[in-house]
Order: sequence, then structure tokens, then C-alpha cells
Amino acid sequence: MSEKRHKLVERQLKILLPMMSYLTQSDLDILNHFISEVSAAYIGFDDDRELLERSSALSSTELYNVNKDIREQNIKLQEVQKVAEKLRYEKELILNSVGEGIYRIDLDGKTTFINPAALQMTGWEASEIIGKYQHLIFHHTRADGTNYPSKDCPIYAAVQDGSVHRVDTEVFWRKDGTSFPVDYTSTPIYENGKIVGAVVVFKDISKRKQIENELRDAAHQAGMAEIATGILHNVGNILNSVNVGMETMQRVISHSERGNLIKANNLLKQHQDNIGEFFLNDPKGKILPKYYIQVGEAIYSEYELLHSEVNELQKRIQLIKDVINSQQAHAKCGEFKEEVFITEVIESAIAMQINSLTKHDIKVEKKLSDTGVTIAQKTKLIHVLLNLIKNAKEAMISNGIDPKILTIESADEGQNISIKLTDTGEGIKKENQEKIFNHGYTTKASGHGFGLHFCANSITEMGGKIFVKSDGLGKGTTFTILLPKKEISKVA
Repeated sequence: MSEKRHKLVERQLKILLPMMSYLTQSDLDILNHFISEVSAAYIGFDDDRELLERSSALSSTELYNVNKDIREQNIKLQEVQKVAEKLRYEKELILNSVGEGIYRIDLDGKTTFINPAALQMTGWEASEIIGKYQHLIFHHTRADGTNYPSKDCPIYAAVQDGSVHRVDTEVFWRKDGTSFPVDYTSTPIYENGKIVGAVVVFKDISKRKQIENELRDAAHQAGMAEIATGILHNVGNILNSVNVGMETMQRVISHSERGNLIKANNLLKQHQDNIGEFFLNDPKGKILPKYYIQVGEAIYSEYELLHSEVNELQKRIQLIKDVINSQQAHAKCGEFKEEVFITEVIESAIAMQINSLTKHDIKVEKKLSDTGVTIAQKTKLIHVLLNLIKNAKEAMISNGIDPKILTIESADEGQNISIKLTDTGEGIKKENQEKIFNHGYTTKASGHGFGLHFCANSITEMGGKIFVKSDGLGKGTTFTILLPKKEISKVA
């Protein structure tokens, strides 16, 4: 009974010890063996209980830490959800507030989103549009009443070819069966580098079409249809270059450094009470002067570009005024003619179209000579060149051939001054060259047949001639203008 016993067993042995003197040796041996097993059992129970208590304590700590991490992640998740919900709400608010109709289609052409403005213009309910083929609902028929196959639809084309398509010559159909003219743009949507659908933005241009029709009717009623068409055509050419200039200005403004400059200024405001210490010791303060220099240079470059574009816009707006004034003068008392330097007129026309030409990767090669002067109406001559440059640009874009080069030449031809414009475009069939200057004749799907007719009439009015030459389709085209050179009086 000398081995280590559990304390509870020891306590019981003290009580039993007086009675053990009456036991035989054999009984004592049996008792000792029993006591040893009971004591071992107690000790085992204590060890198990201690291990269980330690394990429970350890599990509670780990569980607490896990719960703490979960709570922290839940808080972060709730913050992210709040931001996402705010962004979703703001996006939905914008889409629901704009005046243009906006909807989205998937790769199958089914509508996945449509805003209230689009529903209001078409008269449909969202439940009647979502998940349905948009083309079959309000784009199924052309303006002339003929069927419009979905395979020809520019809206679907954006999903197929990945290009942006803009159209202003078609109609959408309302639920009540009536139609209205639209100006729409279909833009492909990319996710992870793959096209997943397209977004379509459209507007009702009924009022614009009405005004255009009223202008045409009024011009015909007054017997001035050709003059009105001339104004619209020439002003339209100028407006195309105005739009390109405006796009350039918008791009400069949208990428301006002014936003970063405001941030830098706010940083200065925050440290205006300790500005010296901020510049000397704060890492941001140390780099701020250099940053201001860089921003200053960037803003100055932006200013230079915007100033240049504004000057060009002013010239183009003045040219629009000149077009209107010249047509009014023509209606009253004929043309005002002046001495015109051919090189100056060519440079002016190129300057008005250079942004558009550059946008389409068209290179301009100039071979200009000192040709002297001619007597002509300067504004009208510029418009003739603008028409020819625009036609050359469209011919080179349509054939998809590179390089795209427009060569403009001027030369002294004795009694005449010649101007040649040669493009590397799609060319003209021989049978079409004889009627290319006729009023109403055009080879373009969306053309009106007025531009070249205007050029021929204008050059004739100035006492000159205009010719066209092309070796056929795919061989490019050359337009040649001959204008009488002003005679220089010889001093005896």
C-alpha cells in the first residue's frame, strides 16, 4: 500500500484503517489490489477531465477567433454591398433619367435591359420587351413598309463584327402600329475581351425630320430648291469638320489634368497651416512642386490644342456665314468675285478636313506650285474643294485598301491654273464618268447626287472646267479643275 493513491481513496482509507487490523493477510492483499484499481481509475478520470477542460478552453479560443474573423468579414462585405448598391442605384438613376432611349441585347438579340425613355417612345411595357427579340418587336419593317430581315440589321451587326454602327435613316415601330424616325447607335459590349452583347442608344428625330421637310418644301415653293440644297450640302460639309473638331475638344477636356490639379490644391489646403514642414518632410509635399510643373505643362498643351481648335471652329463658322451670305447675294444681284490665290484656297480646304482625314488614316500629299491668282468667288471655290476631298475620303474608306493617299496638286498651265485631286479609292466605272456631274446622279447608297453637280456648276460660273478620270473600279480617281489665270498687266 505504498504506491501513490488518489486523494479520495486516501481519505476513505483513513476511515477504514482501524477496521483493517481484524483482516487476514489474504484479505488485505485482495483489499490492496482493489484499492489500487480504484485509485488508478480515479487518477485516469482526473487526467481525462483535465484533458477535456484544456481542449474545451482551446476550442473556445479558436471558435472566438473564427467568429471574430467572420464578423469582420461580414462588416467588410456589408460595406462592399452598400457601395455596390449605391453604384447600381446611381447607374439606374442615370439610365432612367436620360432623354434618349437605351436598351441592351445579348448575343442572341434578346433584350436584357430597357430604360423608361425607350418604353415611353415605343409604347411597350418592360415585361413585353425583356427576354424578347427586339428586332421583331419594333424594328421589323423599313420606313417604306417592306420587311426588314434581322440579318441586315445594323444593331445586330455590332454583335457580329464588333464595330459601332450609327444610323439615322430608319424607323422604330410603336405598340399601336405607328412608326417614328430614329437616330440610333449600336455599340458592342465586351467582357474579358469577348463580345457579350450590345447597347443601343436612340432618339426620336421626328421634329428634326419635320424641320428638314419644311425647309425643303419652303425652298421648292419659293423656286429656290437648288440654292437651299447648296446651302445645306455645303454647310453640312463644314459641320462634319466642326463635329470632328468638337470631338477633339471633348476628348481633351475629358482627359484633362484639371481633376488631378484640384486634388493637389486640396492637399495644399489641408496643410496650409504648416506648409513649410509639409514641403520639407512630407513625402507627398516633396514631390508636389515637380507635379505642379508637370500638370502646368500638360494644361498648357491642352490650352494650345483647344486654342487651335477654337480658331479653326471660328473659321468654319465664318465660312458657314459666308455660304449663306453668298447665296443671298446670288439670289439678289449675282456673285461677288475677287482675286484668289489657289495655294491659299487649297490649304484652307485641307485644314478644314485634316482631322477627319487623319481619323481615317488618310495621308495627304501636297504638290503645290506658285500658280499666281484667278478671279473667282473664294468661298464657293473652297466648297468645291471640300466636296472633292470629302468624296475622295469616302471612296478610300469604302474600298478597304491601304495605303489611303490623297494627292493634291496645283500647276501653271499657261492661260489656266490647274488643280488636281487624286485618290487611291474605289474608282469609277467608265460608263458612270460621263454622267457623274448630272444633278441627282449618285453611286452612293445614301447620296443625293448634288455635290458634284454643285462643283460643276460653280466651276462653270467661274469660267473654268472640271474633268474626272478613272481607270476603273479599284484604280482610284482624279478630278482636274482648270481656272483662267488673271492676266498681269505689263508696265512699259
